[in-house]
Amino acid sequence: MTANAYNSDKPGTFANDPTTLAFINEIKARFAKGINYGSAMTNSLSIASMGIDLQIDGVLKFNALTFLDAKAAGLQDKLAQG
Repeated sequence: MTANAYNSDKPGTFANDPTTLAFINEIKARFAKGINYGSAMTNSLSIASMGIDLQIDGVLKFNALTFLDAKAAGLQDKLAQG
């Protein structure tokens, strides 16, 4: 999709497509910064806090220890709030 210095010497298919690159960057930002939820949108939740780590090459990796901590801290209730 989008090659980078970690996986290729050549630009990826979407390297010159600003719309696609902006979309991909927005997804990356959501993964990195998390999302806000609740009636006032003041609560935040990131995928890292749920046990999903974003690796430098873009691969998602499950982190069982972080997931178990989140589960013990009421992850299911937070997700149920929408």
